[in-house]
Amino acid sequence: MYSGQGLNIQASYLFRNKWKWPCATRRSFPEEKAQPLAGYRNWNQTTLGVTRYIIGHSLKVQADMSYNTRSRSADPNYNRWEIRFQLELGL
Repeated sequence: MYSGQGLNIQASYLFRNKWKWPCATRRSFPEEKAQPLAGYRNWNQTTLGVTRYIIGHSLKVQADMSYNTRSRSADPNYNRWEIRFQLELGL
């Protein structure tokens, strides 16, 4: 485990309608001395998702798809897709 500093930035927008349509982009910048340990210079994730609230806010169904890239990565073929699904129940 290493210690140091980094910066994560996220921006998103939520359209208001029956289905919620969040769009987000995230970037990570590890401290320069930590870059060799992290295996990349910076990391970028671009995400499109859909969220549906059912029964008020008691049940939430959420899915998103992301494209992940890293610059100056230890693995030059790192670029990949990621798909997530989430079900949240509030009592």
